[in-house]
Order: sequence, then C-alpha cells, then structure tokens
Amino acid sequence: MSCLACGISATGYTAAINQLAFGSAPGLGAGDACGRCFQLTGTADPYSPSFTGPFKSIVVKVTDMCPAAGNEQWCGQTSSNPVNSFGKEFHFDICEDTGGAGTFFPSGHTALTGTFTEVSCSEWSGSDGGALWNGACIKGESAALWPGGVGCGNQGSSI
Repeated sequence: MSCLACGISATGYTAAINQLAFGSAPGLGAGDACGRCFQLTGTADPYSPSFTGPFKSIVVKVTDMCPAAGNEQWCGQTSSNPVNSFGKEFHFDICEDTGGAGTFFPSGHTALTGTFTEVSCSEWSGSDGGALWNGACIKGESAALWPGGVGCGNQGSSI
C-alpha cells in the first residue's frame, strides 16, 4: 500500500513525481499532480547507454512527491532551472512496495529515462483507500488533464 504526500492510501502501481511537477512544497499538502495517472515507458538507461531493452510500459497513480532537497540529481527541477541533471523536466519515482518498480525496470537496471502520457485512471489497475488526514486529496483523476486542469489545488509554491 502506498500513501504519503497526497494523504490517500492506494493499492496498485504508484509513484512520486518531482516536487516542481507535484505542485506543492514539503509539508504543505497535496499538489495538483495528486491522483493523476500516467503511462510510463522506459526508452534508455542513463547509466548503461548501450542497453537497448527490452523496455516495458506501466500505468501509475501519483500518490507522493519526490522532494528536491536531497534528491537534486533526479528531482531538483526548479522554476528557474526546470530540468534535472539528466535534462528531464519530469521524474517519477516508481514505488517498490506496490510492485511497480519490479515490473518496470529490467533485471539489473534501477534507473530509466523515457516517455510518459497522462491517461484516464480507468487504465490504472489499483484502487484508492481512505483519507489519512483532513484535507487529503487525490481528486486529480476527476480533474481535466494535467497540468491544464486543477486536481487538488496547488497548496503553495513548489520551489
């Protein structure tokens, strides 16, 4: 089961998204990315450029934030520098405890770059649990497609 920054427990493949994309700062509550579902497809291993696959696609629900502090390499995007050290605007930390990481990453590989597309959460194989505190939010799945639509409402500047 996965929970954390969005405040809703969930089963199924879940992920944390980088702080800037999440739309909130640590401790300020759910950001606009909470509850949104994305199809992730790996295309390259940044640490093993000669690896050509096979790669898989999975659908995850965003239930957490990857904070910039302490994760600058992958999640350090800011408004003034919107890409991480790999030149990517977005980063998804696929949760291990829900089985997503084991399915997504080929044996012996722990990091991939690739593509993502927001999809309807009807394509996600998981289910939502209950709110873990007042103000918990995972309404992104019923909002217009992100980032144009507002899911939970931005809870403060991301960075």
